[in-house]
Amino acid sequence: MAFDPAKERDELIKLQHGLCCWCGEPFTATGTPREATLEHVKPKMHGGTNARANLAAACKQCNQDRGNRMNEAKQQAAKRKKAARARLTSAQRRATARKRR
Repeated sequence: MAFDPAKERDELIKLQHGLCCWCGEPFTATGTPREATLEHVKPKMHGGTNARANLAAACKQCNQDRGNRMNEAKQQAAKRKKAARARLTSAQRRATARKRR
């Protein structure tokens, strides 16, 4: 059976008693920030699936904000990794220079 996002979202809204999984506010009509969206708890880009255990109903605003925070966190992690590589390279250069002396 094919994955039906609208059906999953509607079922999750019922299971969550009409409240956003992140802010706990009730959902409102279509086109507003509290419109219900289907949220992947572990994003698909990080290996998440469409399994029910990985899905939740979130308001549009929370879903978008969470995505932005995850992107920022990913960028910060990449910067830390790059800095660590630069420090390691620097340390390796010093060690090599000591060996030459």
